[in-house]
Amino acid sequence: MTVGNNPERLKSEADFAALCGVKSIPASPSKVNRNRLNRDGDRAASSALHIIAIERPKTDVRTKE
Repeated sequence: MTVGNNPERLKSEADFAALCGVKSIPASPSKVNRNRLNRDGDRAASSALHIIAIERPKTDVRTKE
């Protein structure tokens, strides 16, 4: 649903992460290397990714292995 009728606009995992609002962006001066999450994007897709990341390792045998 997040992609809608334009799946061709997602050319990489980074594009999907940006669409969901989970792509890291630089947030530091030039000498220090820190990142933060970009909170723009689809909140429902971000929530779904979070649920998958937390719940799947608890229930999926392939992930546990």
